[in-house]
Amino acid sequence: MDQGVIASFKANHLRSTFAQAIRATDKEGGPTLKDFWKGIKIYHAVKNIGEAWNKVNQSNLNGVWRKLCPEFVSDFQGFTHTVEEVTKNVAEMGKELNLDLVP
Repeated sequence: MDQGVIASFKANHLRSTFAQAIRATDKEGGPTLKDFWKGIKIYHAVKNIGEAWNKVNQSNLNGVWRKLCPEFVSDFQGFTHTVEEVTKNVAEMGKELNLDLVP
């Protein structure tokens, strides 16, 4: 698969998981971040993976197919977010969770 599709999937998954952690830990009497991570079940992980994959947009997939079968793809418009934008977004979410992120 094209690295852009993989990066998009990973970014979607990480953003979704961090957003869930922020929502859960921000609630009055909510769990700590450690308790949140301990509480994730396989069902939740699989559901998050499915949701992250569904957020990979058609233009990302067209980019892969353009390389394999260019005659079938004619509307590739590039990726909507740069790696730098996604990294910045994830880092900001990590700071909200008081994580010590290494760039």
